[in-house]
Amino acid sequence: MEFAFDESLSRMRELGRDAGRRHAAPTAEARDTAGAWNPQLLAELAASGVARAAIPAVYGGLGSGVLETAALLEGFGEGSGDAGLALAVGVHSLMCAVPLAVLGTQSQADRYLPRIASGDWLGGMALAESHGGAAADGFEMIAVRTADGWLLDGGKDDVINAPDAHHFVVTAVTSADRSTAFVIDRDTPGVTVVPDAAQSMVRTCRTGVVEFENCRVGPQAVLGTPGGAAAELVPLLAALDRTCMLAPWLGILREVLRLGQETAARRYALGRPLTHSQTVRATLVDGQTLVEMASGLLYRAAWRLDQPGPAPRRESAAAKMFLSRAMRDLTRAIAQFSGTSAHDLVRRAYRDSLMLAVSGGGEEVLRPIIAIPWQRAA
Repeated sequence: MEFAFDESLSRMRELGRDAGRRHAAPTAEARDTAGAWNPQLLAELAASGVARAAIPAVYGGLGSGVLETAALLEGFGEGSGDAGLALAVGVHSLMCAVPLAVLGTQSQADRYLPRIASGDWLGGMALAESHGGAAADGFEMIAVRTADGWLLDGGKDDVINAPDAHHFVVTAVTSADRSTAFVIDRDTPGVTVVPDAAQSMVRTCRTGVVEFENCRVGPQAVLGTPGGAAAELVPLLAALDRTCMLAPWLGILREVLRLGQETAARRYALGRPLTHSQTVRATLVDGQTLVEMASGLLYRAAWRLDQPGPAPRRESAAAKMFLSRAMRDLTRAIAQFSGTSAHDLVRRAYRDSLMLAVSGGGEEVLRPIIAIPWQRAA
């Protein structure tokens, strides 16, 4: 690794931590209980920089690189303790906005990016897009070229921000082995949104199904090259998913560990503090090790993504798989020894860790990527 976590990255992390504590943490539990979305909160996070970090400055963003964005979002995760909100904001400001900046036409960038940066328009996307989208999900979304554009039919499950989004980034199969990316406004005729009725995880990020029936769009809706989504959009989304989108979870893991340390110091069992228990002490020591190892993997992948050349697949896949397991194991261990004294954030993080484990295809997608060099050697 040829970078250090320097003062500028520390400032970005503190900026995100402060924004999370100020704007999100005070209402996190209430919003989680209600399963509610607050548009004003998005505007506040846009003003603070959290919801516009990676958007180019010319469109109202901060123009931050991958490392800086990851540091900002790690701090936000730690300060807010709100995995759902971090997911909603990440999909909006990264997974929807960055492809528009990188692959979009000038007209698309001019139309969408300023309103995304300000928080006026919320973007939505299915996380399945980061590992193949239409092609990976059994031809569930098909687009046929017409004389004046495209005709879309099909649907997307588990679309992040679906009930509240202004627009969606989607991929659709356009030939036997090709898929095309589109950006489609919610009010386009033929688009129907069905909110998830019972959402058990990341409840501060509302999800749903987006259906397309006889949905006609013009050529201006195509994002990138027709037929080129697998080569253009999917690798970009995968890289973002395994670096910047991962960063808030690292911050939440740090906060879970801190809360576990506090609980162990103040909670008694058999007349003695839990810190006298070898099992509890081992859990906390292992937790500190997990956090630092996850941080190293994540920031190495983020640094590599900032360098010229192809996006790092193996490092980012390893970072996501390791952090997913660390999140699951540490939150479960701390929740168990905390018992009824477990902080609400610990309970939410334990519940939501499953979302991190399965998003973007989960270990089924990540393991083959990590094993590529071994497979070639064999």
